[in-house]
Amino acid sequence: YCSIITIEDQSNVKLKCTFFSGNQDSLPKIYKIGDIVRFHRIKIQKFNNEFQGISSSGFSALVFEGTVDAPLVPRTSSERYSFTTEDQKTVEILRHWQMGLQQFSTSRRKLSDVQPGQYFDLICQVVAKAEVDKASYLLKVMNVSVLFFSP
Repeated sequence: YCSIITIEDQSNVKLKCTFFSGNQDSLPKIYKIGDIVRFHRIKIQKFNNEFQGISSSGFSALVFEGTVDAPLVPRTSSERYSFTTEDQKTVEILRHWQMGLQQFSTSRRKLSDVQPGQYFDLICQVVAKAEVDKASYLLKVMNVSVLFFSP
């Protein structure tokens, strides 16, 4: 059996993970986009000039529903695992981040949609900064989203 998963965290960096197993029950039990995962003994390697996560000896996974305030009951590929209060806090933080990401993606528009006289919030990721003169900077941005509102 094979499971190919792409994970992403708050840094917006994606990591493709490929897991192989002779037993389907030992693969991560991911039901939908937004589920939260914790991989134990994942190995990082380079494949086709990209980093990739793969399963290794002793690999196991905990998967949690991504919904805020859902019970913290993991779907697990292992009978034995540890789950600390720090892990619990991390799952809750990721749930809130994931929820905001869903709301954010449904309400976002492109910068090209902006018209003169409109008010909007601009949300983007700054990837470079250059000083133009003592009073101004040039910013290179990506992942631009515009949220319109009335004044």
